Amino acid sequence: KRTNVHLDLQVVLGEAAAEKKSLLLASGDYPEIFFSGGFNNENILLYGMEQQIFQPINDLIETQGVNVKKVFDYYPTLRADITAPDGQIYGLPGINECYHCTFSQKMWINTKWLEDLDLAVPTTTEEFYQVLKVIKAKDANGNGNPNDEIPLMGSIKSWQNPVHNFLMSSFAYADNGNYLASNNGTLTFSPSQPGWRDGLRYLRKLYSEGLIYPASFTQTREQAQTIGDNPDAALFFAGTAGHLGMYMRIEDDPPYNRHNQYSALAPLKGPTGRQQSAIYRSFGGASFVITDKAKLPAVAFRVADYMYSEDGTILMESGPEGIMWEPAKPGDLGLTGKPARFRTTLTAMGHGDVRDTDWGQQAVTVRTADWRAAWAADQDLYTVQGYELRLFKETAEKYEPYAPKEWFTNVFMDPEDVEEVAQMKTNILDYVGQATVQFIVGELDVERDWDAYIAQLKKLNLDRYMQLHQAAWTKKMQYR
Repeated sequence: KRTNVHLDLQVVLGEAAAEKKSLLLASGDYPEIFFSGGFNNENILLYGMEQQIFQPINDLIETQGVNVKKVFDYYPTLRADITAPDGQIYGLPGINECYHCTFSQKMWINTKWLEDLDLAVPTTTEEFYQVLKVIKAKDANGNGNPNDEIPLMGSIKSWQNPVHNFLMSSFAYADNGNYLASNNGTLTFSPSQPGWRDGLRYLRKLYSEGLIYPASFTQTREQAQTIGDNPDAALFFAGTAGHLGMYMRIEDDPPYNRHNQYSALAPLKGPTGRQQSAIYRSFGGASFVITDKAKLPAVAFRVADYMYSEDGTILMESGPEGIMWEPAKPGDLGLTGKPARFRTTLTAMGHGDVRDTDWGQQAVTVRTADWRAAWAADQDLYTVQGYELRLFKETAEKYEPYAPKEWFTNVFMDPEDVEEVAQMKTNILDYVGQATVQFIVGELDVERDWDAYIAQLKKLNLDRYMQLHQAAWTKKMQYR
């Protein structure tokens, strides 16, 4: 109704979507557009640059892109993020700028234990070490058992739960992803730098003194939550996670309101003065693409341009006004404390519930940090409804001030290098992950085995890997 364009939709849900998408493109019987395609950069190179199934949209952006241009102005680096090596743009990504997710590498500490033991919040790696030693020695949770407290723990197969990356960032840039740091456009691989070795020395000391829970390297999120949700008493002091709900239920009533005892810990200052957050802010890939089947590509593009508007985003994400959302009421405040513009209604359903009023977080929409902050938020930080605001404030106060001035984001590799880079990345990052744990638990010695570790990275073609990434990074900079 808004666009006077009829969409004949094929809806494929869940894990079947990726297989269906590949089958459609391989068969040649694909639609005129995808508007929830989930294509990565490698897909764009294959179906855009090489097979020319995806149409370039540069000219359409210039002639028809009213809202797209506004988004480009809002995100000055977005054009570079989605420009392929041939200078063409083959699709538009869905944008969801979750503010607290941007700085998701967090640590959560039990501040009640600090108060009960008359300890200050640690600000340096040395202070943190001393606090952990006290926690280990004292009956911090007051249950009469001085041996059941866990000073520091993490888990695997979860969101930002590896126990070491937060602390490693006090020694070297550790983003739990590419581990690529950029300085004036020059990339370095953190796990091969001297600072990484210093971080391993520190982490090894914590582990050898029983300050890191040994199961941190094997337990799943569900296993960690049995510790966090222990009904009798809090059992862990510090834990690494994107948000506290990865370790415990966030509810308003006992015993699941124990989350109120915990607060985020700002990045710690390392021995050289390094104090930095890891940042996760990168746009790439494409949700919306126009294929070579499209008879009216300009019309198809205007559909995407509408979805890139605020009105289109709200309609796609939350449906028509009055069902899932309504304009904010007087006195409603958003995440930043400013008057809210929108509010969810009492008829709103939970995440994952079946509904037929909207597309949820599917499709191509633009949810900027400002837009997300404009929704009414409960101003009580320690209720379930105020949890989003709590995450926002913790991030603004403790993590954004330590953001790097420059950071690596997704790049397009030249098509002929894609497979080689993918294989090298898997081999290198798998080895780094394995060796890092071995250094921490003592299976490798950071003094004796470091040179062999570096030699193995070279055997895995780290130099070639860095050369290709540097070339792609340098090329990307020319579009900024």
